[in-house]
Amino acid sequence: MDIGTYCTHPMVALWGVPERIHAAATILRSGADGAGTVLCGFDSPAGFSVSLHYSKITTSPLSSTIEGERATLEIDSVTTPRNLVLHGTDGSTDVVTVDGDGGGSGAPENMRYELLEFLRLADAPRGQRDDEALARHQAASLGTLAVLDAVRAQIGVRFPSDQA
Repeated sequence: MDIGTYCTHPMVALWGVPERIHAAATILRSGADGAGTVLCGFDSPAGFSVSLHYSKITTSPLSSTIEGERATLEIDSVTTPRNLVLHGTDGSTDVVTVDGDGGGSGAPENMRYELLEFLRLADAPRGQRDDEALARHQAASLGTLAVLDAVRAQIGVRFPSDQA
């Protein structure tokens, strides 16, 4: 059930669950989705849309982008960002290297930071736990599942345990 989870989770973490979701997908003979596009509409703060493109059957060298009125942020890999480029509408360009450890989703330690954060939250004694961070992570995870359920319903992907 990873229907675009690697692009959906960052969207939900940044902006929450969209008010509108429109999905289309390539369904494989097995009944699973092979690739798809999800258009998400947000009403707040000023109304904007997010276009998610995902695939289990193709590979794309394209970066992720966040476009705003004054600039476009280019992210080399949304799951393991290393290089961020801010392209201003005034022609300016700023480059930020996040760290030197990336390597993309195929790198042996590509989930290192996720696991370190999980351990930080799970290992903390009750009185010292970062409840705010834990709540943010939980909200993003539950919101991602809600979006994926809506997408799954729209594209017709069914599980044996689904009710008729």
